[in-house]
Amino acid sequence: MRRLSKQRLVLTICLVLLIAAAACTNDGSTSTSTAGPTTNGNGANGQNGNPARPTPTVNPPVPTVQPVRTSTVDTMSISGKPVPATAARGGTLIASVWHSEQTFSTWEDHEGASFVMMHPLHNLLLQPRTWGDTDDFQRHSFLEVHPDLALGWEVSRDGLTVTVNLRDNVSWTDGTPLTCVDIAWTYNSIRTGRGLIRSPRSVYLASVSQVLCEGDHTVQFILREPQASIIDALALPHNIIRPQHVYANDTAAMRDRLPTVTTGPFVVSEHVPGESITYRRNDTYWDQPFPFLSGLQFVILAESALATGLRSGTIDVGKPSGYAYEEAETLESECNNCQVWPRALAMGDTHHIIINHAKEPWNTSGLKEVIALAIDNTKNIRNVHNGWHFPPTGCGTYPFSTWAMPIDRCTDIPGFGDFSTKSSPAADKAQAREILTNLGYSPGELSISILFSEATEQDIPAVISDFQEIGINAASAVLNQRNFLARISEGDFDAAVHSEWAISDTPDILLLGHFYTDGHDNFGKFSSPQLDDLIDRMGATTDLTTRRELAWDALELALEQQAKIVVSHGVLVPIYSDRVHGIMPGLDFQAEHGPQLRYDHAWLAG
Repeated sequence: MRRLSKQRLVLTICLVLLIAAAACTNDGSTSTSTAGPTTNGNGANGQNGNPARPTPTVNPPVPTVQPVRTSTVDTMSISGKPVPATAARGGTLIASVWHSEQTFSTWEDHEGASFVMMHPLHNLLLQPRTWGDTDDFQRHSFLEVHPDLALGWEVSRDGLTVTVNLRDNVSWTDGTPLTCVDIAWTYNSIRTGRGLIRSPRSVYLASVSQVLCEGDHTVQFILREPQASIIDALALPHNIIRPQHVYANDTAAMRDRLPTVTTGPFVVSEHVPGESITYRRNDTYWDQPFPFLSGLQFVILAESALATGLRSGTIDVGKPSGYAYEEAETLESECNNCQVWPRALAMGDTHHIIINHAKEPWNTSGLKEVIALAIDNTKNIRNVHNGWHFPPTGCGTYPFSTWAMPIDRCTDIPGFGDFSTKSSPAADKAQAREILTNLGYSPGELSISILFSEATEQDIPAVISDFQEIGINAASAVLNQRNFLARISEGDFDAAVHSEWAISDTPDILLLGHFYTDGHDNFGKFSSPQLDDLIDRMGATTDLTTRRELAWDALELALEQQAKIVVSHGVLVPIYSDRVHGIMPGLDFQAEHGPQLRYDHAWLAG
């Protein structure tokens, strides 16, 4: 086994230190407006140049690459990605996909296999970083933004124009040059939803009024008002670039048919629906000397079979974002042909309760507060997750970033004091029972139905007992992920326990997606004009201190009104076959929806 971290040292200590550490993470730094060809403010050096705080659940790194044999002497690819001298050509990487196939449209899908299948075929305008060692991983360098089809970008002084220069050496596989027309059509389709069944991430581009071309190789994004997170929004991994000349008059083809006109490092050689998809190297790929691999294959396996596949050597990559619980512990201790990366706090696996704000009586302020007070965060972490989850000491923000809400402010919010000295689970439940009495409800008079997905069903005993202890009858229903998302999207629920959250060095993605009135993850249909105004003002502000205060005001307002009730954050450990080199894991949606799945600079040892 090749270990990129020691096996398990810090997790048990970290739970004790977490609150104290989180209280020390907020500094008084100010922002500087920058733009450049390789990174925005969210890179390896932290927001606006502040030193990034490493995830507290990891151990000191060891070298991540072992010499194999020399075949490449270049130091950088055309796009500026590092090319190790030890990289070897050839071989087929075998990875898994456990999502059932839905469509081939990353623009429209919430989940599914489209992200896995499409990234090897396509490029992004701007992309999150996909290369690095354990130092880079611990600094969350996978959130850095780098050019892909772009050469670089510039934000105007007034913040209303983003100019992106394009590479002039890229053609589609049918020989048509890639131009600004393709970029403009892609982003205009995503932001307007024109021709699409849905566009779940259009909210992140709401400030963009036009996407214009200045010649073939310059694109301009015209904003109605400044948006500090615009570069992050443009670089979301769902925004793969599609050919305008193929799909402009037939957007249904993006959903229904595998693409044959692409720009990516691989092309499809075989597709067996429901079983596998196989790719071969695109020998004319523009970002030479990539790809190193001769081929790539995704096989559809049950999620329960992925760890076994890694241990047996039949697959090289199982879960892209990593493993937890007994599955991770078994791989760490027993997989002799695995490389183990550091454990990391995975904000994307944040368990939270969604209340249906359009359904009586649960949309009344008193009952929403009762639910928040009923949930025992520490019991959930201790008894259900056995230390593989951490308390939400940043109130939904990453607890160790400069954006983390101060612990004293967070624990003043109803339901968040039970993991501090300000309250206790018993005191919170006593207060919940008192509120129910004041509202005129007798013990056992109220009944609530709670939906769980397969990812959160382990929470059922703890959550149900929390409700019963305050005198509310609670029943559970477990649905597969697709049906769960369908039910909560349609508003057909009283309450639901969900596991998906936003991971970003800035709060815009979280606030716009989960709490804004039109946010695509605002399944509870929470709506507050005051909150929307705070989020809008934060998004238009470039000063870091002001942005941070507005973000905290917005998040505090959302959580005080129980827009969502944050329970705990997960921990994951990325584990690959030890013959895989050249890629750095991401976390959460960056890992499962992002260009880590492109494998353009991955290579195999032996």
